[in-house]
Amino acid sequence: MRNLTREAFEHDDPSSRRHYKDKREKAERDDVAFVHVPSPLRAGGQELTGVDFDADSAGFMFSFGDKAENRSAASGALPLPPAGKVDAGSYRTRILGEEKARRRFRRTITKKTGEEVETWGSHKCGAVSLVVTVPPWSMSVINSLEDDERDALLLRVADAAAKRMHEVSDRVPFGGGCHLDTDIAHYHFQVPKTSPAGENWKKSKFKTGGPWLVGADRVERQFAGLLSKKQKELLESHKKRKGQMVDLEIASAVDSHLENEFREMGLEKDYEESCREYVRRKKRAQETERHRLLLKESLRFFAVEGVWPVATAAMSLCMWRMIPREHRPLVMTSIRLTQMIAAPIARTVVKTAARELVKKLSALPEPVMSGPGR
Repeated sequence: MRNLTREAFEHDDPSSRRHYKDKREKAERDDVAFVHVPSPLRAGGQELTGVDFDADSAGFMFSFGDKAENRSAASGALPLPPAGKVDAGSYRTRILGEEKARRRFRRTITKKTGEEVETWGSHKCGAVSLVVTVPPWSMSVINSLEDDERDALLLRVADAAAKRMHEVSDRVPFGGGCHLDTDIAHYHFQVPKTSPAGENWKKSKFKTGGPWLVGADRVERQFAGLLSKKQKELLESHKKRKGQMVDLEIASAVDSHLENEFREMGLEKDYEESCREYVRRKKRAQETERHRLLLKESLRFFAVEGVWPVATAAMSLCMWRMIPREHRPLVMTSIRLTQMIAAPIARTVVKTAARELVKKLSALPEPVMSGPGR
């Protein structure tokens, strides 16, 4: 969640130049920060955590109601516009004007003379941009739809999310952008921070938990028992301490709405299979989690010491091509396992021996000093 400035709005528009500029700059930062680390050889696709997303459309803008309805008290149903019929330029002008108007409020100040004067005050920002995603296990079903059908579905989901936001926080979003350029479809909702009169709403009614809490709560609701004991305790601790959180409530509404939509569209079996595939990937990731520290330390050691590049080059030049192709995966796995286990064990033995030596030295009697100095 961030303040709704002009720059933030332009990023929310999936067809804007700024959006593509921000994505390009992020890719450049990731490339600069990337450090090559050797990794064990696996069959392609075994550790995928997302879903390939190759939709033709990069997304669209949408709005709820007209300007008059957005300025009035939030009540009643929110009409949905046809997908792709919202002009980003005119919508931006309207919403940024509305954001500016929501900053202003009337206040009474007291002068030094004691006279009370009514004047205008201004908040720092009148609206925010809030990111909402669909659950990752729904993407394979969404991807199977035709473009028009998919966009209509995502608009209905946005409507359900907006209504739930209204129920728990009294806020009705102006609209937003639906982004389809990542493996998980997501929304940028433009949400007012103040009432139409510029009065601040209670912050306690718009608390957010953040991405981890949203994801963990989703998994626990959909696949009870899949979270580890520590993750579940952390989730319950945050929910108990923070109380009702808007982003968790919206995620719950989105998930239940999508389930109902898939059931009505006759895609219930496809959705159930997608859920089972997600559980399989999640359990596989949890199995590898316990070995991650050992693997990380081993790879770091070999990368720093330079053993890995030398060994790889020698094997490629001298003997790799001599090994029958069907035997190469087994040979590579054996080499990697030896490398991963040898260094940590050696370090553990040295540390244990040093610890025992310190204990024995500390147990020796203190030497008795004699002579003139004594």
